[in-house]
Amino acid sequence: MVLGIAIAAYYVFVLGYAGILTRTINQYRWRGTMPGPLLLVTWIGMFLSGPLLLIVALPLRLLGIRMFPVFIPVPRSRPPA
Repeated sequence: MVLGIAIAAYYVFVLGYAGILTRTINQYRWRGTMPGPLLLVTWIGMFLSGPLLLIVALPLRLLGIRMFPVFIPVPRSRPPA
């Protein structure tokens, strides 16, 4: 029973993670115009990266280390004049 709940929770997390990231990439990178086949490939890639997120990022977050997404633009500093 507990194993079934754990498996269901895992798939809910991974499906939600893939859907949210794919939607975010589509909105901010493609302005909502990502082609259908690329949208499917992106969703599958996000789905397959879910276990890596659980194995690497979740324990680091529980230890207090924050990991920021790589697709958030970081302001570049200007060289000294």
